[in-house]
Amino acid sequence: RERAAAIKEANNTCNKCNRKGSVAKGREVSIRVHHINGINWERIINVLREELLNGPYDVMCKECHDELHAAEKEKT
Repeated sequence: RERAAAIKEANNTCNKCNRKGSVAKGREVSIRVHHINGINWERIINVLREELLNGPYDVMCKECHDELHAAEKEKT
């Protein structure tokens, strides 16, 4: 979603050579997003881990997990 928004903001045009993106046969131009400062995957993974596994939490098999969610759904 963010990549598509960045490409749309750039008017589907290369910032370096000004070619416009195209899917026309024989004139295909693919516009990509380049992260200037790179991506700090370790930081992103740590944030996700902190948000997703922020306790308290249980560790259980798929079947027990599915049963728990089904029971919670029945309550609502």
